[in-house]
Amino acid sequence: MLSSSEQKANSRPGRSSAISLHARSCPAEAKLTERGQYCFVPKESACGHFWVAAEPARDTIKSLDDCVLGFDLEPGVSHSRAVAVADFLNRNIVAITLT
Repeated sequence: MLSSSEQKANSRPGRSSAISLHARSCPAEAKLTERGQYCFVPKESACGHFWVAAEPARDTIKSLDDCVLGFDLEPGVSHSRAVAVADFLNRNIVAITLT
């Protein structure tokens, strides 16, 4: 859990660094944490299954720069449902965090 000062620092617009150090589960161990802002986009696979891709929007997670981050949706999900899921994620997820 982030302290209120860490939350305030991470919510400032225009911040240049998406990397911070903090202890998550054990105070004795500080872990490198990367945060990035991503846009969720519905995609369709070659076999017709829908999934949602997280595409870089601003600050990125350097560890994911050469990767595709995606979320598979349930089989049979329609295009309109995939769009709704991506819209929901875009409205509610402000950053992706990797520790």
